[in-house]
Formats: sequence, C-alpha cells, structure tokens
Amino acid sequence: MRALVAVFAALVVLAIGATVVGRLSNRADTDVTGEAESAGRGRSESAQQVPTRKVDDPVAFARHVVALTGEVVGRGPISRRELIESFTTPEFGPALADTTAAQLSELQLEFGVAGLGPADLRAVEVPVTARLVERVGDRARVEVWSVVSVAVERSGGARQVWRTVGVDLDLVEGEWLVDGWDSTLGPTPALAPEAPISSAGDVADALAWGAVRSGLN
Repeated sequence: MRALVAVFAALVVLAIGATVVGRLSNRADTDVTGEAESAGRGRSESAQQVPTRKVDDPVAFARHVVALTGEVVGRGPISRRELIESFTTPEFGPALADTTAAQLSELQLEFGVAGLGPADLRAVEVPVTARLVERVGDRARVEVWSVVSVAVERSGGARQVWRTVGVDLDLVEGEWLVDGWDSTLGPTPALAPEAPISSAGDVADALAWGAVRSGLN
C-alpha cells in the first residue's frame, strides 16, 4: 500500500503539474482527438479562467496559474489544451499540454480505471506560500508551495500531495506567460494523529464546492 501511495503521489505531480523543466522550443503541436466539444468554446472561454497578466507582479500570476490545476484536470482534451495555451508561451504551451495529457493517461493505467474522464477525477490545488526567486528583465522565476487534493471516485482513491512548483515566466508585450514548469514533492506536513481519513466520495463532494479564487482578475 505504501508503494502504491508513493507511485500515486509521483503520478499526480506529473499529471496535474506536467513536470517539464525550462524552455521547450521548436516542438510541433500534435493533433488532438476530435471529440464532440463545442467549437464556440475556443480561446475566449479559456482566457476567462486566467488573470489579467498586465500586472507587474509575477508572484501573483504564478500563484494564480498554479491554482488552475483543478480547472485543467477537469476539462476534456481539447478545452484543456486551449486553457493551457492561453497562459503559456507559443513555444512551451503545446509541450505542457502534451505532457499533461500523457501523464493523465498514466494515472488512469495506475488505478486500472478504464475510460477515466474529467467527471471521474476531481482535483483542487491551493497555493500556500510563494516567492520570487529571480527576475532579470522580462524573465522571472517564481516558486509556489501548494497542496493538491485529488479524488478518483471509481477507484475509491483520494489523496493529498504537497509540492513546490517552479514557474518560469516571460513578459511578452506587457503580459506574463508561463515558459517553464517543474515540480518537486514537499515539504509535506504530517497529519494530526487523530485526523480521520475520508472516503473518495466525501473528498470529491468537498472538491465539488468549487475552488477559492485568488482575487487576481
């Protein structure tokens, strides 16, 4: 059981954070499956989910983007890619979208749940603290410490994952865009000795209440 938890935690970090380090350029976009999603969704809907980037605050933007984890995980393949590419550079966005999709597929295999879709997987990531590591001209590096809650109802699994996300940002025409993303597990606080472990259904019910927005708009 301990091994399964460790594997799950590693997969979650990859699946909802897509551990990709640094600038990824010259990467061809791949074809996405033609699912029956509304053509009217497009980039305009995705853009509504991210904050105004014309602010001189890379820390606030990085914190808000990390908090979009649940939104990214809960979308279908097409609208997930649109959302990711709405807050990333043209060079990095397709790579991050591809990696996220691949790791979500690995998560499905790990739990042995056939046909795992957005309706089966609920996730919320809450940034706890954040810091500016470096800013040089139009480039910035921010670290965000956060906790992720994930429930896969049909597998009976629910987990928490504490991680530190490193976000590389580019200031492009006055807007911050994500140009690199990496994550590491921890630091992880211990549960209180008397803390009860809830079922996946109970966790999923709480996750369905809706994420608390950062207030950046």
